[in-house]
Amino acid sequence: MTTLDEIMDMLHWHSDAQEQEEGLILARQIKDLSVFLQPLEYGNKAVWDNCAKIFVGMTDEELEPYLFGLLAWLQDINWPGALPILSRLKRFSVIESLSSAVDKCVESAVESDDDIWIDYLSDLLDNEKLKTAISEKSLMVLQNSHNNWS
Repeated sequence: MTTLDEIMDMLHWHSDAQEQEEGLILARQIKDLSVFLQPLEYGNKAVWDNCAKIFVGMTDEELEPYLFGLLAWLQDINWPGALPILSRLKRFSVIESLSSAVDKCVESAVESDDDIWIDYLSDLLDNEKLKTAISEKSLMVLQNSHNNWS
Protein backbone atom coordinates (compact mmCIF):
# COMPACT_ATOMS: atom_id res chain seq x y z
CA MET A 1 0.00 0.00 0.00
CA THR A 2 1.39 3.38 -1.04
CA THR A 3 1.09 6.15 1.55
CA LEU A 4 -0.07 9.68 0.88
CA ASP A 5 3.44 10.94 1.60
CA GLU A 6 4.82 8.62 -1.07
CA ILE A 7 2.18 9.73 -3.59
CA MET A 8 2.98 13.38 -2.90
CA ASP A 9 6.68 12.66 -3.43
CA MET A 10 5.78 11.15 -6.81
CA LEU A 11 3.70 14.21 -7.73
CA HIS A 12 6.55 16.62 -6.97
CA TRP A 13 7.59 18.53 -10.10
CA HIS A 14 11.19 17.32 -9.70
CA SER A 15 10.15 13.66 -10.04
CA ASP A 16 10.60 12.18 -13.48
CA ALA A 17 7.59 12.11 -15.81
CA GLN A 18 6.92 8.41 -15.37
CA GLU A 19 6.93 8.69 -11.58
CA GLN A 20 4.59 11.70 -11.74
CA GLU A 21 2.20 9.75 -13.97
CA GLU A 22 2.26 6.82 -11.55
CA GLY A 23 1.56 9.26 -8.71
CA LEU A 24 -1.45 10.63 -10.60
CA ILE A 25 -2.83 7.12 -11.07
CA LEU A 26 -2.41 6.32 -7.39
CA ALA A 27 -3.83 9.69 -6.31
CA ARG A 28 -7.03 9.14 -8.28
CA GLN A 29 -7.65 6.00 -6.20
CA ILE A 30 -7.89 7.98 -2.95
CA LYS A 31 -11.47 8.35 -1.79
CA ASP A 32 -11.32 11.89 -0.36
CA LEU A 33 -9.39 14.03 -2.81
CA SER A 34 -9.54 17.15 -0.66
CA VAL A 35 -5.96 16.35 0.43
CA PHE A 36 -4.95 17.44 -3.09
CA LEU A 37 -6.49 20.93 -2.83
CA GLN A 38 -3.35 23.09 -2.71
CA PRO A 39 -1.45 21.01 -0.15
CA LEU A 40 1.40 23.01 1.35
CA GLU A 41 2.83 20.35 3.61
CA TYR A 42 4.27 18.36 0.67
CA GLY A 43 7.05 20.34 -0.95
CA ASN A 44 5.43 23.75 -0.82
CA LYS A 45 3.70 24.35 -4.18
CA ALA A 46 5.80 21.81 -6.05
CA VAL A 47 2.94 19.30 -6.24
CA TRP A 48 0.15 21.73 -7.17
CA ASP A 49 0.40 21.32 -10.95
CA ASN A 50 -0.10 17.59 -10.64
CA CYS A 51 -2.78 18.00 -8.00
CA ALA A 52 -4.68 20.23 -10.44
CA LYS A 53 -4.44 17.48 -13.08
CA ILE A 54 -6.28 15.15 -10.72
CA PHE A 55 -9.26 17.50 -10.57
CA VAL A 56 -9.18 18.60 -14.21
CA GLY A 57 -9.63 14.97 -15.29
CA MET A 58 -12.76 14.43 -13.18
CA THR A 59 -16.40 14.55 -14.23
CA ASP A 60 -18.59 17.41 -13.08
CA GLU A 61 -20.34 15.15 -10.59
CA GLU A 62 -17.02 14.03 -9.13
CA LEU A 63 -15.88 17.66 -8.84
CA GLU A 64 -18.97 18.89 -7.01
CA PRO A 65 -17.71 18.25 -3.45
CA TYR A 66 -14.53 20.20 -4.18
CA LEU A 67 -15.93 23.30 -5.89
CA PHE A 68 -15.26 25.77 -3.08
CA GLY A 69 -11.66 24.58 -2.76
CA LEU A 70 -11.17 24.75 -6.51
CA LEU A 71 -12.55 28.27 -6.64
CA ALA A 72 -10.26 29.25 -3.76
CA TRP A 73 -7.37 28.03 -5.93
CA LEU A 74 -8.19 30.95 -8.21
CA GLN A 75 -7.23 33.54 -5.60
CA ASP A 76 -3.95 33.83 -7.45
CA ILE A 77 -3.89 32.77 -11.09
CA ASN A 78 -0.09 32.54 -10.87
CA TRP A 79 -0.30 29.62 -8.45
CA PRO A 80 0.69 26.32 -10.06
CA GLY A 81 -2.40 24.58 -11.41
CA ALA A 82 -4.69 27.62 -11.27
CA LEU A 83 -5.08 28.09 -15.04
CA PRO A 84 -6.08 24.46 -15.73
CA ILE A 85 -8.54 24.65 -12.82
CA LEU A 86 -10.04 27.86 -14.25
CA SER A 87 -10.31 26.33 -17.70
CA ARG A 88 -12.02 23.23 -16.30
CA LEU A 89 -14.49 25.24 -14.20
CA LYS A 90 -15.49 27.29 -17.25
CA ARG A 91 -16.81 24.05 -18.75
CA PHE A 92 -18.55 22.87 -15.58
CA SER A 93 -22.16 22.02 -16.35
CA VAL A 94 -23.80 21.31 -12.97
CA ILE A 95 -24.72 24.96 -12.80
CA GLU A 96 -26.72 24.88 -9.55
CA SER A 97 -23.69 23.63 -7.61
CA LEU A 98 -21.24 25.94 -9.33
CA SER A 99 -23.44 29.02 -8.92
CA SER A 100 -23.85 28.37 -5.21
CA ALA A 101 -20.08 27.99 -4.74
CA VAL A 102 -19.36 31.09 -6.85
CA ASP A 103 -21.87 33.13 -4.84
CA LYS A 104 -20.12 32.10 -1.60
CA CYS A 105 -16.67 32.90 -3.01
CA VAL A 106 -17.74 36.28 -4.35
CA GLU A 107 -19.25 37.13 -0.98
CA SER A 108 -16.04 36.08 0.76
CA ALA A 109 -13.89 38.03 -1.71
CA VAL A 110 -16.01 41.16 -1.28
CA GLU A 111 -15.89 40.89 2.53
CA SER A 112 -12.10 40.59 2.47
CA ASP A 113 -11.60 43.25 -0.25
CA ASP A 114 -9.92 40.67 -2.46
CA ASP A 115 -10.36 42.43 -5.79
CA ILE A 116 -7.76 40.24 -7.48
CA TRP A 117 -9.73 37.07 -6.64
CA ILE A 118 -12.87 38.74 -7.99
CA ASP A 119 -11.00 39.52 -11.21
CA TYR A 120 -10.06 35.87 -11.63
CA LEU A 121 -13.50 34.60 -10.65
CA SER A 122 -15.03 36.93 -13.22
CA ASP A 123 -13.52 34.78 -15.97
CA LEU A 124 -16.12 32.17 -15.09
CA LEU A 125 -18.69 34.44 -16.72
CA ASP A 126 -17.51 32.94 -19.99
CA ASN A 127 -19.87 30.13 -18.97
CA GLU A 128 -23.14 31.64 -20.21
CA LYS A 129 -25.29 29.32 -18.10
CA LEU A 130 -23.52 30.45 -14.95
CA LYS A 131 -24.42 34.08 -15.67
CA THR A 132 -28.11 33.29 -15.37
CA ALA A 133 -27.72 31.13 -12.25
CA ILE A 134 -25.59 33.20 -9.88
CA SER A 135 -27.15 35.84 -7.66
CA GLU A 136 -27.75 39.29 -9.09
CA LYS A 137 -25.27 40.72 -6.57
CA SER A 138 -22.53 38.28 -7.63
CA LEU A 139 -23.26 38.94 -11.28
CA MET A 140 -22.86 42.70 -10.81
CA VAL A 141 -19.59 42.28 -8.89
CA LEU A 142 -18.15 39.88 -11.45
CA GLN A 143 -19.31 41.86 -14.49
CA ASN A 144 -17.50 44.93 -13.15
CA SER A 145 -14.28 42.92 -13.17
CA HIS A 146 -14.79 40.71 -16.21
CA ASN A 147 -11.68 40.49 -18.38
CA ASN A 148 -9.72 42.89 -16.16
CA TRP A 149 -6.72 40.58 -15.94
CA SER A 150 -6.73 38.52 -19.15
